[in-house]
Amino acid sequence: MRALLFAALALALPGSLTDCHAQAAPTHATAPSGNFTFRMSYAPADAHTRLQARLANLTNPALRRRYHLLIRFGAPLFLPDDQIAVDATRRGALDDGLARWLRLAPADRQFDLLVLPDVDYFWPAEVQPTGHPLHYSTAFILHLAPAAGGNTTVDVLQVNGMARFGKKFDLLGRTGPKFYWDDRPVPPSPQAAWELIGHLAGPAQ
Repeated sequence: MRALLFAALALALPGSLTDCHAQAAPTHATAPSGNFTFRMSYAPADAHTRLQARLANLTNPALRRRYHLLIRFGAPLFLPDDQIAVDATRRGALDDGLARWLRLAPADRQFDLLVLPDVDYFWPAEVQPTGHPLHYSTAFILHLAPAAGGNTTVDVLQVNGMARFGKKFDLLGRTGPKFYWDDRPVPPSPQAAWELIGHLAGPAQ
């Protein structure tokens, strides 16, 4: 599936994203958000193609695992709304940005992309009080909306955020008694959002 996906995306023009303007999206005082927004100087259909090409053409092996699979809204593998809502609430109150996205009509999400990490792939995120980095994994939804002047606003939303807290012994683990990764649901990571925006708006990697 991955080979077919990249073959299809190879037909897209990579284009330059250096005219993207990144800015933090407003957050709610009682619902901390890892969701951020940036703007592209293209109409949504063109912005959609350029974002796909940028992520499909990553050369850094770690980033290829972090942004492993791209799924267009409406495709069979795109997460269902009810699953997104349930998984998000496992991390606390449903994020404002994600709640708004779930209320949108399908036509308003037609150019959106789901970005999935490789299976069981975590990367360093926010530093814990101990001074050690917290390893994090999340899926991203890129919501593309038309903006003034023929531009596009891209909202970066996070779904299924998980943090890895080392290993713990489980007597009733799925493959018997032994140490398993201690992965727990956590709120969205601001650092993960900013890093994705940097990879989309900065030099090719």
